[in-house]
Formats: sequence, C-alpha cells, structure tokens
Amino acid sequence: ETEKVIKHPEALEYFRRGLVLYQAGNVGEAMAAWRDGVAIEPDNFNIRKQIWAVEHPEKFYGDKVDYEWQRKQMENGL
Repeated sequence: ETEKVIKHPEALEYFRRGLVLYQAGNVGEAMAAWRDGVAIEPDNFNIRKQIWAVEHPEKFYGDKVDYEWQRKQMENGL
C-alpha cells in the first residue's frame, strides 16, 4: 500500500478552511483561503477546482462538465 504524500499540509488546511467558510455562506473568505492554498501549492487541482466551480459554475454544473476548459486553465496557470 502506497501512502499519499501531502506536499504542503498548510495548503490542505487552507482547502479545508475554505470548505467550512463556503458551507457557512462566507464565499469571499472561502475564496481567499483557497487562493492562499493555491499560492502555497500551485499545482493543487482540488483547490483550483473549488475556485473555478464558484467563479464559473456553468463549467461544472448542468448538462456537461467542461474538462477541456479545466485543462486549459491549468495550462495557463490559472
């Protein structure tokens, strides 16, 4: 069994904090926490997806998830 190595535990904390804030209705604070997490770990796809889903819900919900758009966001470092 291979253990998943967490590169930056503080990025995970920002991710979790953002989820709690978002669920409590504090969207702005959640986005700030997630952006802090991405600043620490720029290649963290999970944190980026949370930001994108809030900013661009049309790319995540509805008829089709736009994976091509997500790939381009990662390529552009967004």
